[in-house]
Amino acid sequence: MRKVIILCGIVAVLGGFLWVASSSTQSEAEVLEELLALESATLDGWYGESDPTAYAQLFADKATYFDPWAGGRVEDGDIKEYLMTFMGNVPNLNYEIPNPRVDLYGDAAVFTFNEKTVDPKNGAVVRWNVTLVFVRTGNGWKRVHANWAYAEPPGS
Repeated sequence: MRKVIILCGIVAVLGGFLWVASSSTQSEAEVLEELLALESATLDGWYGESDPTAYAQLFADKATYFDPWAGGRVEDGDIKEYLMTFMGNVPNLNYEIPNPRVDLYGDAAVFTFNEKTVDPKNGAVVRWNVTLVFVRTGNGWKRVHANWAYAEPPGS
């Protein structure tokens, strides 16, 4: 009996060490760089090819989404379905992500930035305020919330 208790104690201690070792030691600056690269890769397809697939696939199965066209909150699997309705309907736009910031809370990251899109055909500019929430999973970062709001209404 004593051997079983000692063995259980050792397993518990080792499990604790493994949990601590698996927790990320990335700095906010490193996570910012990683999320900025991840977001840029998804937006390249969105704006460059009018293909929201990579952007949609980055969402976790349980998530929420807001934008000016959705008419309210879009949830969970409906997010991917909603985003795919934009396939082929997004003009080719140039974009910039100024003022990115990330705040870490354990395995969650709040990623905020302003976005500026420019239509190369007519020079029309649209500015966005963006808030994204990511969680770190065994397969990398997954988006669990996104809110896209106009910083200035188009044409203002």
